[in-house]
Amino acid sequence: MPWSDYDSVPSETEEQAGTDSEPTPKQSAETTHPITAHSQPLRRFKHLFRTIQDAVVEVECIADEPIICGVNPAFEDVFGYDASDIIGQSLTGALVPEEAETQATELHEEIATGDYIDAVVSRQTANGTRQFLLRAVPAERVSKQYAFAIYSDVTSLKRREAELEQKIQQFEEFASVLTHDIRNPINIAEGTLEQIKTPENEDRVSRIENAHDRIKTLVDDTLVLTRESDAITDTASVPIETIVNGAWDVVETKEADLEVVDQFTLTCDRTRVSRLFENLFRNAIEHNDESVTIRVGIHNTMGTSTRENTATAFYVTDDGVGIPSDDRERLFDIGETTAATGTGLGLAIVERIVDAHQWNIHITESEAGGAKFVISNAELSR
Repeated sequence: MPWSDYDSVPSETEEQAGTDSEPTPKQSAETTHPITAHSQPLRRFKHLFRTIQDAVVEVECIADEPIICGVNPAFEDVFGYDASDIIGQSLTGALVPEEAETQATELHEEIATGDYIDAVVSRQTANGTRQFLLRAVPAERVSKQYAFAIYSDVTSLKRREAELEQKIQQFEEFASVLTHDIRNPINIAEGTLEQIKTPENEDRVSRIENAHDRIKTLVDDTLVLTRESDAITDTASVPIETIVNGAWDVVETKEADLEVVDQFTLTCDRTRVSRLFENLFRNAIEHNDESVTIRVGIHNTMGTSTRENTATAFYVTDDGVGIPSDDRERLFDIGETTAATGTGLGLAIVERIVDAHQWNIHITESEAGGAKFVISNAELSR
C-alpha cells in the first residue's frame, strides 16, 4: 500500500469502538491493523498530503524505475494532468523533458540510496516545461522503497533572476563605457580649456568646468553603484566614531554639525560603510538650505534595550526640513533627487551597501522633524 493511500487506516470512531472489548493477545497479533498504533500521525500526514499547495508526487522504486503511485490534488492544478492518467506511469517518462533526463536519473539514484534531495529541475506540464524546486524525501515500507517528490513552481522567480542578471551585465557594460569613453574626452577638454582661459572669458570657462565636474561625479557615482552590489566577504568590528569621523572629513560639511549620540562597534565592511555615511551626510546637507545637525546613534527596537550589550539597528538623523512620506521609498531609486546638484545616485548607493550587508533600511521622521534613516538587522555591540 502506498503511503498516500490511507483509506484503510481506521478512523477515530473505529479505534474507539475497538476499545469496547479487550482483545486477546492472539487477536491483537492477528487482527490489529499494522499501522493502527500510529493512525493519528498518519491521519495528520494524509491531511497535509491533500491540502499542501505544492504539487506532491509519490513514487515507488520498481526495478530502478520511479513509478508514480499517488499524487495530491494540487498536482492536478500545477501540472495540469489528471491523476487517473498519470498514476502507474514512470515519473521520468511522464514528467521529465528529454534534456533533463540525465539529471533526473542522477537524482533518482541518490533517492534510492536514502538521500534527501533539494534541487531546481525542469518538468513537463500540460502547458509546457516549467522550473521547479524539487524536494524529495525517501521512505521505506514493508521492504518497498518509496519517495515523496514535492514540486514548488519557481519559473517566474528564475525568469526574474535571469532578467536581473541581464540588467546587471548591461549596467556593468555601461559603466565600462563611462570609464573609458567619457573620462578621456573630458580630460582632453579640461586640458584645452585651461589653455584658452583668460580674464575676459573666466565666467564662461567656469561654467564649462562646473559641467565637467558634474559629469565626472556622475561617472564616479555610477562606477561606485556597480561595485557596491557585490557581496560582502570580509567584515570587522569597527568603532562607529572611527567610521563616522572619517566619513565626515571627506564631505563638504558647510556649517553642519555632527554628533555621535551612542558609542558602539559595528561589524561591517569598513570601506563600504564609510561611503554609506558619506552619502547620508551629503544627502542631509545638500537637501537643507539652512545648517543642520546630524546625529548618529543606536535605534531602539522592541526587544532591544540600550542597557543591553547588543543591538541590531542604528540611525542617521538630521533636524532639517524632512522628507514627505510619499517620497521616501522612491528616493532609493536611481536618478531620484531633489537637490539641484545631486546625481540621483547617492541613496541608491546607500541601498546597495545595505543590501550587500544583508541589512534593511527605511526612512522615517526624526524627533526634530527632519529625516531619519534607520538601518536594521545589523550586528552592533556597545
